[in-house]
Amino acid sequence: MDSRSKALFGVPETRPNTTYQDLLSLLHPDDRQLTEEAIKNVLAVKGDYDIIYRAIWPDQSVHWLRCKVTLARGFAKKCLA
Repeated sequence: MDSRSKALFGVPETRPNTTYQDLLSLLHPDDRQLTEEAIKNVLAVKGDYDIIYRAIWPDQSVHWLRCKVTLARGFAKKCLA
């Protein structure tokens, strides 16, 4: 997880490597399955991914995030806003 993503998820800059499961655990429980299915779909179809979900920061505050990804020829272009 890069420094921008850490900031979006409220993760301290000093936190070491973050795994995929760590990232999923930061999502609101009601959004995890939909988000995971969307990620699997974009990897299988190599299409677009555009989803809005809630992240729960360490202080338990809830933050809405939008993630857009276009996967083309094995490379992902992403933009978190």
